[in-house]
Amino acid sequence: MIMKKTKVLSLDHHSEASILETAKSVFLKRGYFGTRMQEIADAAGINKAMLHYYFRSKDKIFEAIFRESFNCIFPKILEILNSDEMLKQKIQSFFSRYIDTLLENPHIPGFIMHEIAHNPERLNSFFQQHLADIPKKFIKQIKDEIDAGNIIKIDPRQIIVNILCLAVFPFAAKPLIQYVLNLKDAEYKNFMNDRKKILPEFVIRAIKT
Repeated sequence: MIMKKTKVLSLDHHSEASILETAKSVFLKRGYFGTRMQEIADAAGINKAMLHYYFRSKDKIFEAIFRESFNCIFPKILEILNSDEMLKQKIQSFFSRYIDTLLENPHIPGFIMHEIAHNPERLNSFFQQHLADIPKKFIKQIKDEIDAGNIIKIDPRQIIVNILCLAVFPFAAKPLIQYVLNLKDAEYKNFMNDRKKILPEFVIRAIKT
């Protein structure tokens, strides 16, 4: 019987970061439940023993990847929402930075939404730890604008959810958007860049008295 040889590279050719990057591509494609440690090892060109040397389990790899994806977006969002900018400028800043970030990392919204839908229990403790700093300042700012008669009376949480939906959906549903609107990759990018101006104006008009 002829044994099939698998090319396995040494530790010198790998680092935790490079293995994590390979693992990320597998998780983004298959999600948590569809990913196997052996598949990650094969994709990275290493054996499972080496993979376990860096990451003790699939959970550890997933947590590292999810944390990296999460930190790419949410700290920036909270930073903007809790800044000292005026409400109009804050909405403009949010859409501009968010869209720029996701044009560079278009896989992140779909990945996060998929895992939230399929692994809510697994992610509960993560969200409790990292989203404790809810945008209280932004909520108070909206309430102050309502009291001043500058915007319509509305639950501030509705404004936050509306803003997030307008920003997230075109990325989370990118294949659908491109298909329905017949957009090539370059056209999709231009379309999203246009939204950096269109969306703030849309939201501001919707809430202005």
